[in-house]
Amino acid sequence: MPKLTQVNQIDITPEKFLRNCSRVELIELQLLLSSPHYQHQMQEPEAGEVSMIYLPSKQ
Repeated sequence: MPKLTQVNQIDITPEKFLRNCSRVELIELQLLLSSPHYQHQMQEPEAGEVSMIYLPSKQ
């Protein structure tokens, strides 16, 4: 029997991904993202990455 190989590529945005998560999956993601490992990764800019600039809010 011949063997067929198919390569698929899909584009899923973070928002689309989160909209399709269950409540339990969202809680798990929240716990993971609040862990020191991921907090460190979010705070360290990657090579060539531009950091966001926060402007003072009007009071």
